[in-house]
Amino acid sequence: MLKPAPRWVLILLLAVGLGLLLWALSHLAASQAFFALDWSNFWKSSHGLRIDYSSSHSVHPPWIIALVWPLTLWRFPFSWSLSLLLTLAVLAFSVPRGESASRWAGGLLLLVLSYPALRQLTDFNFEALLIGGVLLILWALQRQSIWGLAVSLVLLSAKVQQSWLLVLVAAWWVWRHWPRRAALSGLGMALVWMLPFALWRGADWWQRLADFAFFGAPHDMSLRATLLRGGASPGLAWAVWGLVLVPSLWLAFQRIQRPTRIEAAWLVASGLLLAPYAGFTSMVTPLAIGLIPLALKRPHLGLPLVSLHYLAFALLPFSEWRIAWESSYWALVLILV
Repeated sequence: MLKPAPRWVLILLLAVGLGLLLWALSHLAASQAFFALDWSNFWKSSHGLRIDYSSSHSVHPPWIIALVWPLTLWRFPFSWSLSLLLTLAVLAFSVPRGESASRWAGGLLLLVLSYPALRQLTDFNFEALLIGGVLLILWALQRQSIWGLAVSLVLLSAKVQQSWLLVLVAAWWVWRHWPRRAALSGLGMALVWMLPFALWRGADWWQRLADFAFFGAPHDMSLRATLLRGGASPGLAWAVWGLVLVPSLWLAFQRIQRPTRIEAAWLVASGLLLAPYAGFTSMVTPLAIGLIPLALKRPHLGLPLVSLHYLAFALLPFSEWRIAWESSYWALVLILV
């Protein structure tokens, strides 16, 4: 019988394989102009330990841009390949470890091969930080971890438009069930990272938000943008928005205690619908957080919702329709979620 290979050999083979994969991805990004379109904006604004809002359309907080400095220190093609591997790692970690490896592998394939996941792997739009932040805050609430709360708050601030409702519910839970000292310590630890960068580039970031030009754009899937795109008057759009907001807040604070993963996915989906702006590249977050676990646990409920994230592939040939209505399709998926 053959003896198992020494651990150092396996580590060496893994390192060589990872290096070859990074090399291949770097050349792919350099040779294909349609790869890493979003990541190119982030790289331009942060390469060389910079935070420069004038060189890109980025509206992410300065402390989040600084958080990706370890990736953007490298040349653009290599930095994109690192971001792709980071996203893959987070997606793999997000799939629940069930009773069998085959079940986990099936869930991973179902997630990674979906349209939103492939879009995210191609572009990298910080959804990996959001998914990691959601998983971490759920763990922190369960374990009453101060550092977990602090790090998760930083990660979730990368895209407040989809995390705001979850953060409010988590804050309410922490305030009611944690010792005040622990709650304030978690918030203080998060501010230790955020405040220096806010003082350094916060004014530029705020100006970028004020000049944000994509509210109501064709790729805005928020509820108000979708209604206005469908021909509703501004007054009717606000009325429907309010009718969704009130029961959502009631459900969030009265029916949800410590959020589960599926409830967290609902909070993220509701947050996206009610936000001033929501790009459909964010669809991968509720998919990874709640729908894949639901599909593995209750296939009759989860698989139909997951299948909607594959139906988008059939719409790819219809470019004019996609430009005008793709975000409305994703808004409908959010409502179903």
